[in-house]
Parts: sequence; structure tokens; C-alpha cells
Amino acid sequence: MAVKDFFNYDVIIVGTGIGGLYTALLLDEKLNVLLISKGKVENCNTIRAEGGIAAAIGKNDSPELHRKDTINAGGKLNKVEAVKVFTTEVVDRIRELENMGFRFDRDENNKYILGLEGFHSVRRILHFNGDKIGEGIFNFLLKKVRAKKNISFLEESNVTEIILDENENYQGIELFKDNKPYYFASKCIVLASGGYAGIFKKSTNDPYVAGDLIAIVYRIGALVEDLEFVQFHPTVLFKDGFDPFLISEAVRGEGAILLNSKGERFMKKYHQNGELASRDIVSRAIYEEIRQQKNEEIYLDMRKIGSEKIKKLFPNIYENCRLRGIDITKDKILIHPAAHYSMGGVRTNLYGETNINGIYAVGEVACNGLHGANRLASNSLPEALVFGYRTAQKINSINFSSKSLDLQFRTTTSDESNIQFPSIAELREKNWNYVGIERNGKELSEYKSYLEPYFFEAIRLKPENSQEASARNSIIVSYLLTISALLREESRGAHFRLDFLDMKDSFQKSLSLRKARDSKELFVQISYTERG
Repeated sequence: MAVKDFFNYDVIIVGTGIGGLYTALLLDEKLNVLLISKGKVENCNTIRAEGGIAAAIGKNDSPELHRKDTINAGGKLNKVEAVKVFTTEVVDRIRELENMGFRFDRDENNKYILGLEGFHSVRRILHFNGDKIGEGIFNFLLKKVRAKKNISFLEESNVTEIILDENENYQGIELFKDNKPYYFASKCIVLASGGYAGIFKKSTNDPYVAGDLIAIVYRIGALVEDLEFVQFHPTVLFKDGFDPFLISEAVRGEGAILLNSKGERFMKKYHQNGELASRDIVSRAIYEEIRQQKNEEIYLDMRKIGSEKIKKLFPNIYENCRLRGIDITKDKILIHPAAHYSMGGVRTNLYGETNINGIYAVGEVACNGLHGANRLASNSLPEALVFGYRTAQKINSINFSSKSLDLQFRTTTSDESNIQFPSIAELREKNWNYVGIERNGKELSEYKSYLEPYFFEAIRLKPENSQEASARNSIIVSYLLTISALLREESRGAHFRLDFLDMKDSFQKSLSLRKARDSKELFVQISYTERG
């Protein structure tokens, strides 16, 4: 159907974290840009980030060494060209931020204070105000973007459909605001909405970040890739009445240790690097300790760092733990792993371009091959800077003047379903149990069979409101994640199969999925791509 009443923009960006803000900031000021947030502008994962930004700027560091660490952490499934681009260009992006006025933490001699995190060979983590990098960079970029007259914001608006023309080119979007549908046309769209770790019961993500755009673009034929790789952060504090609170890996870089219920330090049993092993190893070690001791009492002990240093380097962690009744200078912290970051997403090239003309993706929603099977700590914020810059430059180079804006909405059916979909809370519980830290083929097959009828309906039906859209998007992403985990019959990086414990050379490939266009029966097309 033709849509008569719609709003026109040059560029629409969905997501207001570091990827969306930085891309918007670098777009040509001649372009009319709209930034859309599902919740408030601050409902993003960026503002929650505590660790820092990894960049090879120390005297004992180099892009080559950063590259090596990134690939080792990623189970050698990384796309080497993406890693080269990232580790080289991130230094330029750091300088660019500083030239804009952002100031990373420095000592009394004006030298960077560099932190150490798991799988990093040297200290290379830049910080802001101790452990407030996310809040600091979000507020800095938001202020810069708000000062741009060509950029507008639209909050509490849930994108439910992306509209293509008859030639499968991007046209525009449908979104719901205040339970009413609205339509927007633009010359291109940038997806910057974050990942899908929010589909798990235990998660560090903002509740609004649950992979919606991944499901939406999958429904229209976009390639999605590496969805089986979900990173579980090992040290998250859960306290009744409070949001889950992530305790940065940086505290272990400064000497914090993990203890079991007997007060024993246990990480050296599992890896020579102890607490500084990669996150997947630490999370699985915690799970094994829980299994052996038959209770969930695992503690993070920061006390040996010292009270003064804790308050200086980790003021945000100190204050948030204090609000939850814990004095981390005196008390151990009861922790549990939680879903944190998704390496998979919408497949892109090194300029944010997807396989659908006019659709770009940046940040955690995208998969350009940088992270491989497991993200190296503190590579996420700078990834958004590096590839947000490249995406903005690509869009700036396009001549949009000849492109007319029209909206022909060729939608899926809006028939009512006879199936009662599971609630989002129920789905998150099942995702945690079936596709969590440890997986096996039997349970993955059972879960695939359970999800399949819901998946078919979610693909077939057009959601009638924002709530329906979110629930069905979670079904789609959960099903695609389950298929991806079932097909990868090995353990690599963040993907751990109890029935396939070893990493296999035959799986040195990336798994891509897309919706079949010409078949009513086949909803998933599968392809493998060599990495390296």
C-alpha cells in the first residue's frame, strides 16, 4: 500500500549509544538527520560501560600487538582485515576525541593512566574519571550532537518495520509512539541499536536493548552472522530491588580475586592467567565451582587493592555497591555471570554497509568480523568509534540528490494468530537455560522444536502494536541464536558445547543466516564464510 502521510529525513539513525551519536556527529551538516530511541536517549548500553577504551598508545604497545590479542581472544575466527583496520584507526579516533575536548585520565605528569584487562598483553585501557567511561563519553557526545542544528531526536519510539521498495532497496520505517503508528522515509538508515544479550534472564543490558532491529532486518532479507557467540560477563552483582550491576574486569586487572564459598581462590585451577583469563573461561570456571560446591556463593574480593586506590580508580563501582549495602573496601561481593555482549549481528562490510542497499549498521548490532568468537575486553566502545567514523564517511560520499522519497508499504499479513506466544520473561528464562553459558545438542534441538511454531508466526505476522513487536522480535532472535548454536558443533570462544568440547579446524568459518525469499517452507538459509 502507498503511505500518504509520512515524515522525510535524509538519514535516520536508530539508537542513541556511542555508535549512533558518533555517526550522527560526523555526518555532513547538510544532511537532515533523525536519531530514534526506543526508550529515553539514555536507555543504551554505552552509559553503563565501566571498563574503558582499548588502544595501542602506550610506549610498550603497538597496533600489531593489539591485533594479536584481539585475534587470540576471538578464537581466531576474526576477520583479519577488520582487526587491522580497527587496531590501526582507533588511535586516530582517540586523538579526534581529544581534539574535540574529551580528556582521558592522566597522571600528574600528564601521561595516560592505562589499565590492564583479561587477554591484553600490556596495559592499554584508557579511562575517564576512573570507571565512568560510558557515562563520560555518552554525555560528551550527546552534548555535541544536541548542538547540531541538522540533528533531531525522537524518544520512546519503537521501530517495528523497515520498508523496502519493489527492487529491495531501503525506503523508510514504521514506528509506534504512544501506541500509534507513524511512517518515516529517508535516503538511508543506520542501525545502532545495540546487541541481543538482553534476551537472557540474567543480563547487564539496558532493558530496551534486546536485538529488535536484528529480527526486523532479518525478516526483510538481511544477512545475520555469528549469532551463536554471546559473551557472558563473569562478575555481575544482583541485589533485590536494584538493577543488575556489572563490576568491571578492570578491578581484576588491579588485583581483585575470585573466591568460592570456602574462601578459596580458584581461577588458577582453570587457566594460567587466573582472574585475567578471557571472560568465557572465567564465567565457565565460576559455573564449575558452583556445580562442585552445590551453591551459588562465588565472591569477588577487591580488598587487597586498598581503600584509597579503590575510591580513586573505581568511584562508580564503590558508590553503586554502597547503595546496595556493600562496602567493597571491607566486604566481599557476591557475584554471578550474566549475558553481556553479543559478537554476532547484522552482517556488514568495513563501511557499515549491509547486503540491503541503503541500510547500514554500527556497533554491537553489527557484525563486521572484528570480534570473532569472543570480544577482547574494552574493544566495544572503540569499535563504535572506528566503524561509526567509516560509516559516516561512506554516507557523506553518496550523492542522494537524485533519490526521490516515496513510501510503498509492502507488508506481511496482519492476520490474527491462533498461537499464544510466550511472555518475554518466560522466553528470557528459557534462553538462559537452553542457550546460556553451557550448551548441548540435545537441549538445543529440543528448544529449536519448541521455538519453531512461534518463529514461523512471528515471521508471517505483522505486529499490531509495540508490545507485540518486541515479543515477536525476541522469538525470532532466540530461534536464530538456537539454530546457530546447534549448527556449530565445537567449542570456540564464547560458544561452549558440552558435547563438543574441542575447537575444530573445520569450523574456522563464520555462520550466516538469512530469510529465504521464495519459499513458504524454508525460513532460514545457511551459509558459511571463511574467516582470516
